Amino acid sequence: MIFERGAKEAIERILAAYGFTSRLQLCKQLGVSKSALSNRVFRDNFPADYILQCALETGASLAWLATGQGTPFPDGSKEVANLDEITQPQLKRCKISNSELIEDGFAVFDKSLIPSDVTKPLLIATKEQTYLIDEAATEVQNGLWLVDTDGLIGIKKILRIPAGRIRVSDNDGTFDCGVDDIALLGKVRLTITED
Repeated sequence: MIFERGAKEAIERILAAYGFTSRLQLCKQLGVSKSALSNRVFRDNFPADYILQCALETGASLAWLATGQGTPFPDGSKEVANLDEITQPQLKRCKISNSELIEDGFAVFDKSLIPSDVTKPLLIATKEQTYLIDEAATEVQNGLWLVDTDGLIGIKKILRIPAGRIRVSDNDGTFDCGVDDIALLGKVRLTITED
């Protein structure tokens, strides 16, 4: 076995074993920076430590992870993920704090809970609830939305009213405005209440 090369291929096998679609997800799982992972690939430095961690966490075969030969999961416990069929994707997660949107890493989310017409999912956490947002939603419809009102981010209820106007409300109050007076950042598609 030659450990001086083969980093890129090994890292691709590690990604497949975890079922990840991006190297950023892998970095978070392994607890390494993007630059550390990039250096491994650039310098072709074989990632033996990453392979061991992956084998312990996923049950994937050490021989397959290291060489690409053999079966990824010899006991048949699972198959290498087809990246188009991942059932638990990692979604970008943000939190709202002091009316600001703050990136808060990623969260594993069951794909079956994501409506099929959601094309750009995002998780937003508040103190009380977590919301699955579709950032690609553009048509103003009644319901809950992630909105930017003069630089203040929040989850608001939107109701269309006559003359091209909308009614915006939350626990703090209600106001009417034109559709273009606030920025709609995404429509809430699922609400998860924290117990």
